[in-house]
Amino acid sequence: MEILRFNKLLFVIHTVIIGALVSPIPTQAQTSPPPTKLEAASVMGQVNNYWISQHLDPGDNEWARAVYYIGDLAHYMTTDGAYYLDYVSVWAEQHSWQLFGGCNTAHADNQVAGRAYLALNDLDHDPQKIQCITTSIDGVVGRYLNNETLNDWIFCGS
Repeated sequence: MEILRFNKLLFVIHTVIIGALVSPIPTQAQTSPPPTKLEAASVMGQVNNYWISQHLDPGDNEWARAVYYIGDLAHYMTTDGAYYLDYVSVWAEQHSWQLFGGCNTAHADNQVAGRAYLALNDLDHDPQKIQCITTSIDGVVGRYLNNETLNDWIFCGS
């Protein structure tokens, strides 16, 4: 249960960071006000609808596509548009809620799909669906607690 609370916190933080990144940066020369939430949601819908129309096959469960589905879920949570929930649900089912690299993967890139699976699972609470990401995260935590090297979680050069 603790991991689910952590997951919700990560989802909120991720959404806030994305919102901050796409928000206009005020400058002294800015003459128009920033878009309203409704205007931003409208643009999100246009972009997401276009993406979906161009990608009828939901695609793989590698990190780049999985990041899209995290955004798709954020859009669903913003609009309650069942269309967006259906699209991400088909993707999760297409991959049987599994991670790229398998359930024993420790590589963070391979675990990104699990982030979307955890958010989806918050909506219908089926522990079987998140068993793979749970196994993977438990393995990483176990390695960390055993002071093992976690080279597969290093992304930035020093």
